[in-house]
Amino acid sequence: MALFFTLGVWMAGVLIDCFLKPNTLELSGNALSPISILTLCVIIVFVAIRILEINKFFIVIYFFGLITMFFNYMHIVGLDENKNQNDELTEAIVEYIEEKDYGYRLTCKTEGEGTIIYWYTDSSIGDGIDLIGSVIRANLINELELPEPPSNPNTFDYRYYLYGKGIYLSGRITGKGMDESEIQRSENRFYEIKKSILRRREDFLDRIFEDESNESKAFARGILFGDTGEMDEEVYESFQGNNTAHILAASGLHIGIIYLTYKRIKTAVDHLFGKSLVLDIFFKTFFVLFLFIYGTMTLWTPSITRAIALVYLKLLSEIVNRRYDMLSSVSLINLVMLIFRPFLIFAVGFQMSFFSAYAISIIAPRLRGKIPNKFALTVAIQGFLLLYMMRTYNSFSPVSIVANVITVSLASLYVPIGVLGFMRLFPVGRILSGMGELMIWLDGLIYQEGLFSSDVKSPGLGITAFYMLIIIYLSSETRMIFIERKEESRKASLMVHVVIILLATLFSFWGRSPFDKASQVFIDVGQGDAIHLDWGDEDILIDGGGRHNYNVGKKILKPYLLKNGNSDIDLALSTHEHMDHFKGIEELSEVFDVKEVLTWGNSGNRIALDDERYIEVLWPIPGNEDSSDENFYSRVFMVFDNGIRTLITGDITEPGERALMEEYRGTNKLKCDILKIAHHGSRFSSSTEFLERTSPKVAVISVGKNNSYGHPSNEVIEKLNDLGIIVYRTDIDGAIGIIKDDSGYIVCTNKTSKFDRYYMKSDVR
Repeated sequence: MALFFTLGVWMAGVLIDCFLKPNTLELSGNALSPISILTLCVIIVFVAIRILEINKFFIVIYFFGLITMFFNYMHIVGLDENKNQNDELTEAIVEYIEEKDYGYRLTCKTEGEGTIIYWYTDSSIGDGIDLIGSVIRANLINELELPEPPSNPNTFDYRYYLYGKGIYLSGRITGKGMDESEIQRSENRFYEIKKSILRRREDFLDRIFEDESNESKAFARGILFGDTGEMDEEVYESFQGNNTAHILAASGLHIGIIYLTYKRIKTAVDHLFGKSLVLDIFFKTFFVLFLFIYGTMTLWTPSITRAIALVYLKLLSEIVNRRYDMLSSVSLINLVMLIFRPFLIFAVGFQMSFFSAYAISIIAPRLRGKIPNKFALTVAIQGFLLLYMMRTYNSFSPVSIVANVITVSLASLYVPIGVLGFMRLFPVGRILSGMGELMIWLDGLIYQEGLFSSDVKSPGLGITAFYMLIIIYLSSETRMIFIERKEESRKASLMVHVVIILLATLFSFWGRSPFDKASQVFIDVGQGDAIHLDWGDEDILIDGGGRHNYNVGKKILKPYLLKNGNSDIDLALSTHEHMDHFKGIEELSEVFDVKEVLTWGNSGNRIALDDERYIEVLWPIPGNEDSSDENFYSRVFMVFDNGIRTLITGDITEPGERALMEEYRGTNKLKCDILKIAHHGSRFSSSTEFLERTSPKVAVISVGKNNSYGHPSNEVIEKLNDLGIIVYRTDIDGAIGIIKDDSGYIVCTNKTSKFDRYYMKSDVR
């Protein structure tokens, strides 16, 4: 239990350090309230520690966590200052290579730093295992930079995911390929061993599934080694919808199954031949080596690392004849992992592994005897992770417990059979193929194309933290002691409840974003437009982006909406039907509740929520919509948002701008506070006359990073700068939010963490 509290206090230091370095707002009056709560919380924690007779050493551990994270931030700041010095880069050593839609993603070491390199190429190099350990010439790699924060608020943070893996830089290789003169093949013994192990993994899959379907091979690759890259997307979605996708990510479950198989085989051998020191040493040595090989085949994910370390500690306790305590072992291993890589604390895989281990250690023992044992583990883990899973994956399935019992039971047979097949003890291809098909069929039967699974918006971080903390406390030995002591422990029990409430309150502050108050959000959908009007009871989407071979509606819009507390779209409007404006709306309608889609509108039409919030169509003029130039007749909307006027121009061209100005000559109809620059900043739009006529204080350009069109045009940027118009760009700033306040409006950005205040002009109102 002492190690459990040590870990918790150290993690508190790490999280507080992150809280004091928010990436959305600088510390200001808005942060004083949570900081005062934090101070009070820390004081109460220390008081509670004294009551629980826990050593004050934990105060030191708290500050050690804070200092550890501080030095990690300083390391990243140092890398940021030197990230453009590619002339000093001498080599990139390939650690691993994965095939992607755009080419390959290489995990490398550059000057001792973990680096992700994206290789955009049409050429094929097979599975790429032979490249592992090779040295790539530095002049092939374009500018190194820190991974970017998420583009849209509250969405997946790929930057922290990479930091947790020890990867701090990213770069690109462009071109059709690399010839042998640009690659120095490795002769390093470590990499040779790694390549040999990974090659045996591929040979094993090729051998046992030689006469079977590719689907069986892809499923085996996922369930045995955690690589779902080749799995059919619909199959993976059914597992995800049933909350059983964890069996497709090599995790502690797999190591637990392998360990139980090892124990059963060893017990059977001991029963047949009697206990022997020689046999015991042989089994333990063989099992330790096998786990090392298996960990390498699964690329040592945090979950696998923790689970294998747990088994090693268990074996060590048997060798030295000491009692093994799972809670202490889990806490020790997690503490060591986090000391070396504090950003692991933000990795979903690590969090789920961490929470599952504590559910097994603390909650499951309280359920045994009350419900059947085969359900106890599943109920403990699923119940404890309920809100966490809803927050992380935005889905809920009432049949997930049943699905997990069935899937885990079959996996407990599938994995050992796969291991025996890997060791060539007998042919298992047909068996694994049949079991894989059965598991896929059963999971699909339960899933019923989403009939029993529903999308849910993310619960608040504070509510999620309170739910999990209270379950841990109610299941803990500490509470049992309080119950036994009765009167003398009432004060301590009360203090624990107060601490949990205050910690949950602190988490609720930490989980906030300035976008929570934004009434307009220009969503980063890459090369395309998408504007979300969050008007309380009414959610309106103007355009939805869209790309070739990428589902923007499903992969960008839906996660953004659910993560930011929106369960439906009341109305979706389009400026015109070009792919980069309308395709995303169509895709979103297939996977999300979009109540109404409007693809028409003429000058004079009005869509009103109330007198202060409405949308007016300014263009086109009735009767002219049949022109072959869709951009010329792109619908133009003026959004009236509690006094803020935002002009949405779609892809209107310069001739269209002239026609629009002529239509509203002598009026203030086109005057606005915020202008959405037409056609992603193309040089064919945004004439100087139009910018002067609309007279915005702020301009927003929705544009994709490194797009092939050269948007936005330098000419347009210069015009905006010359006129003193402040420019925000989704490719640089990520999502851009507009917040109404008493004196005007605030513009906040997600990537660059800007928080700029502006005042509305009286002539615009």
